[in-house]
Amino acid sequence: MKVAYFTVTLDPKNGWGRYSTDLVRYIAPLGVEPTLITGAGPVAEELRGMPISQILPEGRPRGPRRLALWLLAGKLRAATQGCELIHVLTELTAPYGLAAAGRRPMVVTVHGTYGLVPFVDPSFRRIRKALVRARAVAYCSRYTQRRVSPLWRPPMEEAILNGVDTERFPMQARPAPSGRPARILSIGGLKERKGFQYLVEALALLRGRGRDVRLGIVGGEVSKRDAPEVHARIESLGMAQFVDLHGSADEDAVRRLFAEADLFALAPINVETHFEGFGLVYLEAAASGLPCVGTADNGSEDAILHERNGLLVPQRDSKALADAIETILGDGARYEAMSREGVQWAEHQSWRNVAARMRAFYEKILG
Repeated sequence: MKVAYFTVTLDPKNGWGRYSTDLVRYIAPLGVEPTLITGAGPVAEELRGMPISQILPEGRPRGPRRLALWLLAGKLRAATQGCELIHVLTELTAPYGLAAAGRRPMVVTVHGTYGLVPFVDPSFRRIRKALVRARAVAYCSRYTQRRVSPLWRPPMEEAILNGVDTERFPMQARPAPSGRPARILSIGGLKERKGFQYLVEALALLRGRGRDVRLGIVGGEVSKRDAPEVHARIESLGMAQFVDLHGSADEDAVRRLFAEADLFALAPINVETHFEGFGLVYLEAAASGLPCVGTADNGSEDAILHERNGLLVPQRDSKALADAIETILGDGARYEAMSREGVQWAEHQSWRNVAARMRAFYEKILG
């Protein structure tokens, strides 16, 4: 089976790039011959040697102009010659996938926000027109499916939850922490939607209760120009000495921080049409043996098994976050049970298993 994959990026430091890299890497041994179509930029080392065409233009998130797409269509069809299926891995590349597809079926992975925005924002009309012509949709979470499917019903759809590369993580349960300050880790871009300000408030509440805890945040820059509300909350609550802002970190550094942490927490919030589509970092934390705390009413519901490998709390509720963290850290037996359950959940969602589910979906699409 020959499949052409369209993606904004193949840089594994980017969330879309990580998804694209891991899916292609693990589906290739299952009898799929990939051809990759992407833009300029870094390419994951794991994909070296595969046919890659870096011909997609940059700087048009709302979709290409009609003339530009027409001029590029010939190159896209030539690059995907011989492929039986077009798989658009990032919603913003749907117009290019459609231009290449012709009569071949096209499947689109819908991650979250950009599966919804084209149907409510007229400026994304070129993306919308391409999406609605897809033969099938693979949703990265059941939450995303619930949000998007009322607006758009393709002939075939399936929720195929994101995977985790278990080869990159220890996959070992942990004993409950004791005898030192508890370390909470959070990872994500420093933007309002990630809800870091509520984690900072939860940290202040926990310390006010006498809990010796620290918070580490990975992502973005440490400048106050980036997410000023987070920096403002740190300063106004007097938490500067208890919050470590690590900035951007490479994979080795992230794995080290997972190893040093005792609990993972991320508190995403819905902001208008923007929402957390899944939350791969929860799976990576689970694969590192860490219990997780997240928020409900977004894709975190599919990444965390509530009461099994972590806890979900309402959005924008700092007290509920503090209570959940305290509940897990304050009960050694619960902590260790959640750690074991998380490792098992990560194994279930290993890319090896997820890639097999995606290949089975291809078979259904091709009939």
